[in-house]
Amino acid sequence: MLDQIIKKLQEKMEKVVVEFREEMQKLRTSRASSASVESVLVEQYGSKMPLRQLASITIPQANLIQITPWDKNSLSSIEIALRNVDLGGSPTNDGVNIRITIPPLTGERREQLVRLLKQQSEEAKVILRQAREEALKEIQAKVKNKELSEDDLYRGKEILDKTIHEFNSEIDEISKSKETEIGG
Repeated sequence: MLDQIIKKLQEKMEKVVVEFREEMQKLRTSRASSASVESVLVEQYGSKMPLRQLASITIPQANLIQITPWDKNSLSSIEIALRNVDLGGSPTNDGVNIRITIPPLTGERREQLVRLLKQQSEEAKVILRQAREEALKEIQAKVKNKELSEDDLYRGKEILDKTIHEFNSEIDEISKSKETEIGG
């Protein structure tokens, strides 16, 4: 029973880390990244669709994103959607592709991005701590109902502490990597 609680906690924590990693990929740096535009919603065929479903996205240079729609009729819709998103650069449409040149980051913008990164990192850690607390309360309730022993409670606390430490370390690694990428 304790193992089930721990397994459920680890699944929740893994999901938090995956979501955090995805958010960090979207965070703009001075280098072009397809993740920054893949999920941009484009009005097409009467509904909104993510850009990755309408076009191929390539990075031919470190500061350039190139978008080639599969249907040339969607070029203007994609361009409009990209203009409504703050990418740091303006999309240019050459009739076949849309290109976005990513300008270098200013010192002030780097500082803003690092602050945002640290804020998102702390938010992810708060979610991890909340998940740990929920699992601990569940273990304590099972001990109170005599479904688990006192030994299970102490063993569970040790496992919970070890688990949250591992996931916090993973969040820290992702943050440090992104901070280095930003240059902060």
